[in-house]
Amino acid sequence: MKLWQIIGNWAKKISGRKNSAAGSEAKLEFAAKAKAFSGLYEPLYKIANGKIKFRPGVIGDWAARSVNLEGAQSYVDWQTDFSGFADWTQDEGRKKAEELLSFVLEAGVCRSGETAVTVGGGTYKKYDYAAEMIEEGNTASVKSPYWHCGDEILEKGIIE
Repeated sequence: MKLWQIIGNWAKKISGRKNSAAGSEAKLEFAAKAKAFSGLYEPLYKIANGKIKFRPGVIGDWAARSVNLEGAQSYVDWQTDFSGFADWTQDEGRKKAEELLSFVLEAGVCRSGETAVTVGGGTYKKYDYAAEMIEEGNTASVKSPYWHCGDEILEKGIIE
């Protein structure tokens, strides 16, 4: 049996219920567990914004991580219906990624907007370097942004 068949219909679509109390609770639960999705934020963003093609593995990995979350039942119940993701067209995949990304952002997860950074004491908490470590005080270009929720770094970016 495929993962999406086991997961089944995860729940109701986010749209139309975004402002309900259940939706607010789901967002709070998601924000508290957001680190569980590290490594998937940037691919999700790129799919949703048409920068890369839809990749079923990104949604499949998201689904598997969601099912295994503990203490976030409202979030698990609240999610968009991702059943059948392996058979989605590129357009369907992009639209579902947009929907999921919208929920993630509304839950308080943020993508850094920096295009360049001056390397300082806290830089390497947010970024890894692409090739060589950059000396403190030098400017580095951001190859990939970092993702955070409040002060917690969820996914490091890359600088060069």
